[in-house]
Amino acid sequence: MSILPVEKEVFRYLGFPQKELLDFEAIKKKESALYELVSKAIVESEQYVVPKKIVQTFSLVQTENDLQIGPISIVSKDLSFNLQGCFQVSVLAATIGSRIDSLIQKYSKLDVVYASVLQATGAMFIESFVDSINDEIRLEAEKEGARVQPRFSPGYGDVSLEVQKQIFATLRPEKIGLTLMNSLIMAPEKSVTAFIGWKKGK
Repeated sequence: MSILPVEKEVFRYLGFPQKELLDFEAIKKKESALYELVSKAIVESEQYVVPKKIVQTFSLVQTENDLQIGPISIVSKDLSFNLQGCFQVSVLAATIGSRIDSLIQKYSKLDVVYASVLQATGAMFIESFVDSINDEIRLEAEKEGARVQPRFSPGYGDVSLEVQKQIFATLRPEKIGLTLMNSLIMAPEKSVTAFIGWKKGK
């Protein structure tokens, strides 16, 4: 799967306010040196990005804040609100691989500024990859007369990172090179897990 790079998103991850990014052409002129670095980082990073994913869709049983998503049990007010009215949920794990982490680590010892640009570029690439997975799930849902809710990841709202243990036990993302550390943080760093609810009607 190819990932479309989005330069503006790299600037957003570098901390530029959304309001300023509305006029991205002005930013490119004003921050021409930084723009050159971002362009360089995108070209270099693309050679190191190895996107992989696992997606499984399960039925949903919801009783107030108690959720049963296939074998995954969660108590959450925030996720319950997100999945209100849904009949099933796609659970995904995605990564762009460990090579980009190694590239960032290498430059962190050579050029701290460029390393930070690479960090933002990696964040853009994993987000773009997950967006493309989201679009695939949305199209699949539309074929079945359904629509999807915004994706929701462990660590958002009141959903504890502890849920990662259940996601890993269910999807087995080790098959795509993902590891869950004792801290409940994933490796490679540029990786995402998420829930996407399906709701009847367009």
